[in-house]
Amino acid sequence: SAEAATKKTFRVGIILRLNDKFNDTVSAMTTGIETAKALYERKHPGVKIELKHYPHDNDLESVMKAANQSIADKVPAVIGGELSEEAFVIGDRLGESKSVFITPTSSNPKVTEGKPYAFRACFSDRLVASQLAHYMVDNLKPKSIGLLHNVSSPYTDFLSKQFMETHAEI
Repeated sequence: SAEAATKKTFRVGIILRLNDKFNDTVSAMTTGIETAKALYERKHPGVKIELKHYPHDNDLESVMKAANQSIADKVPAVIGGELSEEAFVIGDRLGESKSVFITPTSSNPKVTEGKPYAFRACFSDRLVASQLAHYMVDNLKPKSIGLLHNVSSPYTDFLSKQFMETHAEI
């Protein structure tokens, strides 16, 4: 139709763990993205958004494969990276190709620091860890503290470091 020919089409990649075995947040995010797409298209009748899904498994190799496929498909913008580990991989890879990347749930501020094409939609772990340290000192008033510093993931590593840094400043 003539109307379809005049629409401006934007392609957006979705790199999410669509087979999430742990919870239903991925299906909720997908529903939210599709709802936002429909509302945007209704408000802007000259725009059509094409969503291209790139599912991955729980290993970072499959995350990299999904990011590489979105680049091969020349998708200019991608939403994904539920975890900071995944967002680091996707954001670094897409940044090389100057593709826009937004992670809806990664909270590690280092995912976006110094990366002009990467964006977070979630609160910052810097704030969470700092608030926790202040709460502990102001309300619990401990004589000493112990902290288990779990370095096995960027999420827990950053939280621990930020907590210790803030506690040292208080």
